[in-house]
Amino acid sequence: MHELLAFGRPAAAVLAALCLCILAGQSTFDLAGGKAPLGPRIGTAILLGSAIWAAPFLTADWPGDAAFNPALLALSLACLVAASFGAMTAYSRAEGYLRLIGPGAILGAGAGLSHGVSLFAIYGAGDGAFDDAPLSAGVAIASACAVLAFMVLSRGRRHAVLQAAISLAIGTTACAVLADSALTLAPTATAALRSGAIPASLMTLVAPALAAALLAGASWLQRPGLKAATTAPAWRESSRPAPAPSRAGTAFPRPAPGRSAAVQAAVLARQARRAH
Repeated sequence: MHELLAFGRPAAAVLAALCLCILAGQSTFDLAGGKAPLGPRIGTAILLGSAIWAAPFLTADWPGDAAFNPALLALSLACLVAASFGAMTAYSRAEGYLRLIGPGAILGAGAGLSHGVSLFAIYGAGDGAFDDAPLSAGVAIASACAVLAFMVLSRGRRHAVLQAAISLAIGTTACAVLADSALTLAPTATAALRSGAIPASLMTLVAPALAAALLAGASWLQRPGLKAATTAPAWRESSRPAPAPSRAGTAFPRPAPGRSAAVQAAVLARQARRAH
């Protein structure tokens, strides 16, 4: 029973990270295909970057006495937000194969850089053992899945946005899991007592909660009813279009019901005689 619980907790954490990244990717890819204004692009970059940034804090099994440097945590979040914004900008402006490879490479590199900064944000990480092979493999997987996501998105088929979001979520979650295994921490019993340190147990709650709050806000702003409510008053205030004027000199703008073609020709001929 204990072995089942020990396996179920990491599996549930990975599933939660996957769902979080899928929802964020779907909200982001809904806007990725067009020339979106700067404001929405920044908003979706923050949304996607925060979801990918929160994945390692969900999947990792940090020691109870581990703690993070808040300045480095903010830097790791900024790396992913910048990478997400750069990827969406490259996808909307580049052409050809560069439109697929460029955004995927930017997202993969941004995820690896952010996860690496998050690892070294742990107090005492410099005294631990770091293996760069899992992190490098994670970056490669994240980049490949991101390229596949943009390839699916560019085809514009049915459910392309959802399929692209799933592909991106698989790659970024795999990168997060591999990045967590790259660092073996030394005992840091006094790390949590440092001034301004954020305990790892708190980050496992704060990071997903931040991403979930941003997702909830984005979902509320994208409600169809909100757009309808804002456009309805403008429609009511606008005047109805005036009927089109009839052409001058035409006796029957529309065919009169019950009149045959011969009767209409006779009427037109009588009018022509009167005019002469």
